[in-house]
Amino acid sequence: MQVTPQKKEPPPSEAAGAKSDLDKGAEGPVRPAPENRWRPIIAALLSLLFAGLGHLYLRRYGRGGLLLILGLFLLRTSGYSPRAMMLNVILFVFSAFDAYSFGKRGFGII
Repeated sequence: MQVTPQKKEPPPSEAAGAKSDLDKGAEGPVRPAPENRWRPIIAALLSLLFAGLGHLYLRRYGRGGLLLILGLFLLRTSGYSPRAMMLNVILFVFSAFDAYSFGKRGFGII
């Protein structure tokens, strides 16, 4: 007795003309939506304005609140001396880089 191979039917997504995952890369790079392209930049600028604001804009409430409280604490305890204010400047710059990283990649520096 001879067994004939049965023909496999394609999954419904391929049968309907949808492209597989391998075919999607052939179209070229996918550009992010315009509002998503500016999101990391806006978050970084807000964090430069005050530490934690960019994270709050990106809806990272835990980290944003922590940086905001830390920034307020450093501002309050520094007594506006130039050396102590440098800690606040360093915190703002770190916060800006971290917010940009969250907006661009989805995870922060640390």
